[in-house]
Amino acid sequence: MMKRLFIILIVLFCNQIAKSQTEANDGDWKLNNVVLENTQEAEYMIRVGDIDNLNFGWPADFNPFCGKSTPRHKFPWQSISEDIAGMDRILLGSKFNGKGGTDGYSVAYSTDTKPVPIEIKLDKLKQSIIKEVKMQVFIDDFQSLTRKSSFKVTINGKRFIEMEKLLKVMDQTGPIGKLITVNVNPELLPEFSKDKISFLIDDPTTGIGDGFAIDFIKLLVNPKPELIYKGGIKVLVKNQKGQPVDSVEVVVPGREPIKTGADGTCEFNDLQTGLLVLQAYKKNFATFYKNVDVECSKTVQVVLVLNPSKKLIYNGISISEGDKLTLSKIQFSAASAVLSQEAKAELNQIFTFLNTNKGVDIELNGYTSSEGEANYNRELSLKRVEACKTYLVEKKIDEKRIFTAGYGPENPVAPNDTEENRAKNRRVEMKIVRIR
Repeated sequence: MMKRLFIILIVLFCNQIAKSQTEANDGDWKLNNVVLENTQEAEYMIRVGDIDNLNFGWPADFNPFCGKSTPRHKFPWQSISEDIAGMDRILLGSKFNGKGGTDGYSVAYSTDTKPVPIEIKLDKLKQSIIKEVKMQVFIDDFQSLTRKSSFKVTINGKRFIEMEKLLKVMDQTGPIGKLITVNVNPELLPEFSKDKISFLIDDPTTGIGDGFAIDFIKLLVNPKPELIYKGGIKVLVKNQKGQPVDSVEVVVPGREPIKTGADGTCEFNDLQTGLLVLQAYKKNFATFYKNVDVECSKTVQVVLVLNPSKKLIYNGISISEGDKLTLSKIQFSAASAVLSQEAKAELNQIFTFLNTNKGVDIELNGYTSSEGEANYNRELSLKRVEACKTYLVEKKIDEKRIFTAGYGPENPVAPNDTEENRAKNRRVEMKIVRIR
């Protein structure tokens, strides 16, 4: 009873200094479920979870949508019954058993720390044509790089690959919160035509005690092109000697890559505020990842130092980080994700390569020919590379080393005018993500 009273007092105190209010684009921050139509940001805004920084409240004049990290807060803390299950509380991967915790949050281990699906009702979308969805999540203390955790994200049980990629390179040092914005994969958009979605973040495999928390989830359905909260990034890429490196491909999620000029710089403007992961690649250099906070009306200066990439041999070909190879024997019949014997033979070669080079992570990208509906084809291409991944995992390759993505009919390698050419487009490519 005393603990609950203490928590309530903390909440009351924090709310006095918080930016607790009602906003045109977010509704009443104190409510756990809000739906708004035709806001400045989107055709529909749907939010679950109150906007209160895990019940700690916001510092004076702090705007959680403006890209800054919250100050450090105390831990552990108790959840309260008014909060939605799975939100405003410490969560630990479902395989963690309370032993060997690696961060401070792990001391809170109990039945209340198990991740549970968060349901988001979609009644208002019934009559809408859903073209695009952005998901914003205010996350706290994800430390995948440091703790070696491996988070899976699902929507209605289907993998949310783009958010998984972001969380895989997340390193929120200390108990602090940040806003992330992720475009929902096109193959998942049909899920938003259903009565609800069930959203889940979990580490179901490693057993590592990397505790995390979620304050709120906000959907922007059919977002409008003009951003309310935006900032920029100016990037300078150097080599180990401090010299600028030109022609480096710099990637910001949701944007076309930009290459650095002769002075080693490039710039991204009008970016959504919040945390994003910057990626830089040039052949013969190791791919560089950096967490960057994009803040309102600011241009963040970022310096990246590239190191030479290790080189390996695959099937007699010299490869380094960022290289892509077409796996010519992994092809599929129309509308099928069944692996042929020829495909299994090539996957056996990949198994040998990965088993020999245990510091290599790869991405398997699936493509289809152009017959049929685009979203169906994206889902089919994902199923195909998932089948490849499953085959390798069953042969004891760690699943954390294999990313998958389905692109459907995008980037064809041949015209879709004959069956022979369409067969070429039903392909799988392997990208070397990292060589450690």
